[in-house]
Amino acid sequence: MKRVIIFTGGNVDIKFLMQQDFSNDYLICADHGLEVADRLGLTPNLLVGDFDSVDPIIFSHYEKKEGIKIIRFQPEKDNTDTDLAMRFAMEYKPEEILLFGAFGTRLDHTLANIGLLTQAMEKGIKTVLWDTYNRISMIRDICYLHKKEVFGKFISLLPFGGDAEKVTLKGFKYPLQNGTMVSGSSLGISNELVEEEGMIQVGKGKLLVIESRDSIK
Repeated sequence: MKRVIIFTGGNVDIKFLMQQDFSNDYLICADHGLEVADRLGLTPNLLVGDFDSVDPIIFSHYEKKEGIKIIRFQPEKDNTDTDLAMRFAMEYKPEEILLFGAFGTRLDHTLANIGLLTQAMEKGIKTVLWDTYNRISMIRDICYLHKKEVFGKFISLLPFGGDAEKVTLKGFKYPLQNGTMVSGSSLGISNELVEEEGMIQVGKGKLLVIESRDSIK
């Protein structure tokens, strides 16, 4: 599978990332995300951003390495470093993008990063925001989840950008048939798969699919 990994400047759990295999992936670091790659001993393919938050000593080290493409922007720009990284990731035309470090202390950045899922979805690229406790994706038509692959016990579904209509859920503890999930409602929080396979179908609108766990034990 042709896959792009993005490390950006939010919170990351290095022990969690060490459990993942990034050896065959195209790696993009957005500014401070370079420090994540450095701690993991990974060499990025592309560095993107204004580089105002990355440790200058670490940046200087990778700046001198051959084979790393660096695209620098001015701090005064219209898009966040993560947004820019996502745009370059999509140009690579991968089958999947995994974004780590999308959540942090800045709620504005967290919400903006969740919104970036729309860009990739419009291009048909499966994209996931992932941390130790949550895995978030976005759908607008149909998707299938398999119990052995679900990340955590809970699956929450939240409409994004307006109501989600004609929503059907099969294989879930709380099923639904051609229902409407109203924007601003908590109706879709904390569902669970009870069958080996679950189906989520959306007739109109978009849904955030949030797989969550309360602990890592």
